[in-house]
Amino acid sequence: MQAIDAVKPGVRYRELGNIIQKHAQANGFSVVRSYCGHGIHKLFHTAPNVPHYASEYYPNIWIFLFMNKYSSMSQGFLYCIH
Repeated sequence: MQAIDAVKPGVRYRELGNIIQKHAQANGFSVVRSYCGHGIHKLFHTAPNVPHYASEYYPNIWIFLFMNKYSSMSQGFLYCIH
């Protein structure tokens, strides 16, 4: 619930990843880097991708070009955080 509580306009996606990874590790778990939260629109899985781990940049170049480390949550968007 810590990541959900942090969701609000202006919060950087990578900050959510930091919260999720720290919580998982504090409880003896790790995150799966090939899965991520995402936006919801007409298609269920849509941009933006919200990583579940602490990272300054996203793992693949397309995502990095689309949304760099400064990308943040916006009012009116729907997000699915797994």
